[in-house]
Amino acid sequence: MQSSSENRNRISLSVVDARTGSVASEGDFGLEEHLRKLLTRSLDIPGFRQWFASALWAIESKADEDTIEFASLVENRIAEYAHGYVPDQVLLATLRADVAARTGAG
Repeated sequence: MQSSSENRNRISLSVVDARTGSVASEGDFGLEEHLRKLLTRSLDIPGFRQWFASALWAIESKADEDTIEFASLVENRIAEYAHGYVPDQVLLATLRADVAARTGAG
């Protein structure tokens, strides 16, 4: 049986979805799931940005190189949007193309 401090340490390395309270697996980190929700409009841009800001450290410190590289790309897309360089629809279209390129569905 694990001690409560071991459980806290294990959970602190996981990403918790602020809306549902569910914990993403360490390999997944919920990035693709949250992008899918954003692109299908079941999650709005501010909600995605809030989740992404809280998940980014865990992704960068624990994910594989491909996921880290993709998260950096998403981070850049969000920065372009946040600084007013691209409107909502361009952000969503660009992220949709990025996801398609990543999954080979484009």
